[in-house]
Amino acid sequence: MRGEDIGAHTAPLDRLYATGSAFRIGIGDGGNELGMGRLPAELVGRVVTAGERIRCVVGADALLVGGTSNWAAAALVGALALLRPDLPQLRTLLRPAWSYDLLAAIVRAGAVDGVRRRSTLSVDGLDWPVYAEPLTRVAELVDTGR
Repeated sequence: MRGEDIGAHTAPLDRLYATGSAFRIGIGDGGNELGMGRLPAELVGRVVTAGERIRCVVGADALLVGGTSNWAAAALVGALALLRPDLPQLRTLLRPAWSYDLLAAIVRAGAVDGVRRRSTLSVDGLDWPVYAEPLTRVAELVDTGR
C-alpha cells in the first residue's frame, strides 16, 4: 500500500489465484489486494494515494470493496450465513469475540497493523473498538435475518 515490495515476506498467492478455472472473488480496500485489477487504474488512482502505481493488476470475476477488506469479507460471510442456515459455523465467524481472539493470536505471532507498522490490536490503523463496530453490525443483521 506504500509502494514497497514486500514479496520477500509473502507467498506468491497471485500465481495460485490467477490459475485455473475457479470463480475468483477479490476483496480489497486500498487497491493493492488480489482482484483489484478488475478496476481501471485511473479509478484506483482517484481514490487511493498513489493508486495507479500500487494497485494490484490481478483481476477477479467479482470484486468486493470495503472500508477495510475484513469488513467486506464479513459482509460476504454474512450473506452466506443467511443463504446457508445449515452451516452455523458461518455465524461463528461473524462474532466479534472470534475476530478479537483471532487478531490477538496473530499479533502474538508477530503480525503488525499495516498502517501503524506496529504489533497492536488494531486493523488498518483502527483500534479494536472502532474496527469491531461494523463486524458487530453485520452479526446483528444476520441474527435478525435481514
